[in-house]
Amino acid sequence: MERRTLNFSINLILILILFLSEIHCVCKKVTTVSGSLAPKKFCPGDLIFEENFDKFNKKLWNHEISLYGGYNGEFQWYTNDRANAYTKEGKLFIPPTLSYKYLPCKCYKALTSYTLNLSNCTNADHEGCSMTGRPNEIINPIRSARIKTDKSFRYKYGKIRIKAKTPRGPFLWPAIWMMPSNSVYGGWPNSGEIDIMESRGNDQILRGTEELGNRRVMQTLHFGKNHQFTETHNTNAEGFHKQFHVYKVDWKPEYIKFQVDNYPVHTFHGPFQGNYTKSINKIAPFDKQFHFIINIAIGGTNGYMPDDANYAPESKPYANSDGRRVGQTKYWNSNIWKGIKNNPDESSLQVDYIKVWAF
Repeated sequence: MERRTLNFSINLILILILFLSEIHCVCKKVTTVSGSLAPKKFCPGDLIFEENFDKFNKKLWNHEISLYGGYNGEFQWYTNDRANAYTKEGKLFIPPTLSYKYLPCKCYKALTSYTLNLSNCTNADHEGCSMTGRPNEIINPIRSARIKTDKSFRYKYGKIRIKAKTPRGPFLWPAIWMMPSNSVYGGWPNSGEIDIMESRGNDQILRGTEELGNRRVMQTLHFGKNHQFTETHNTNAEGFHKQFHVYKVDWKPEYIKFQVDNYPVHTFHGPFQGNYTKSINKIAPFDKQFHFIINIAIGGTNGYMPDDANYAPESKPYANSDGRRVGQTKYWNSNIWKGIKNNPDESSLQVDYIKVWAF
C-alpha cells in the first residue's frame, strides 16, 4: 500500500512538472528568432543568445571574404583567417594585420604589382574578388575580419548587452552592429541598420570643438530612402580603448533605447521617416529580424574620416576625393600603419561577451 501511494505521488509530481513546463512554453512574447542555432522555445526574460568566446565558434560566425571596400571606400581585405579573428582568455580579438606578408614574395613590392584572386570570395563588387596592384593603386594593404550570425542566429526585439573594448590605432574603424536578414523595405538603408558601437581608433580627430577620435563612441540608426540617420554618442575622457565597457540596447516594438555602461544615451521612438506606411508597427523598419556583425574596417573615403578635422599625433595622409585605390596607397606610403604592426593587442577590437534576452 505504501509503495502504491509513493508511486502515485511520484507520477503526480512528474505530470505536474510536465504540465507546468507546457504552460511556461506557451507564453506571450514579442521576440522572434530563426537560424540554425536559434532556440526552439523561450519566454520573455529568457536568455536566447549567449556568446562568451571561450572558443571561436565556426558554426555561429560566418566570415566575409572580400577586397570590397564597401560604399565607404575602405582599405581592408576581409579574410577567414584565425590571424584576424581568434579567441584568447575568453575574449574575441579582431586584429588588423599586414597584407604583404600573405602575398607571394612577402614583400612590399607585391602590393604594387601582384594580381590577387580570392578563393571562396563572398562579395565581388568593386574588385572584391580580384585586384591587380599598381604603383599608384596598391592592393588593400591591411587584412582584417568581418564576422556575422546571418545563418546561425537572427532575431527581432531583445535586451542586448555587449562588453567590448575599442582598438587604438590610426584610421581604425571598429563596429558592432546589426543588419536586417531580409531587405523587406528595400535596399540599404531603407530596411534599416542598428549600430550598437562604432568608433575611430585615432587619439585625436578634432573638428572645431567636436572630438571624433577614440574618446567617442557612436550608437546610430540608419533608415529611409534618403538615408536619414539618428546618431547619438558618448564621450569618455580617457578613451574607450583603455578598458571594457558595456554597450546596451533595449529593442522593443515601441522604442529602441541605447546605453553605454549605466549612462543612458538616447531613446528613439517611431515612426521613422520613410516608406513604412504598410507596416502597422511604428518602429518600422526595425520590426524585422536582424543579425549581428563585428568588424574592423580601415580608413575609408566616404567622409567618416573627415578631411576638415585636425588629426593627432598622425595627420591624415589622403583626401576623401582621392577615392579608395589612391587613398589606400597614400595611407600605406605614409607608414602610419606601423603603429598597428607594433601593438597587435591594442589595435584589436576585443569582445568579452554578447548576450540577448527575450521580450
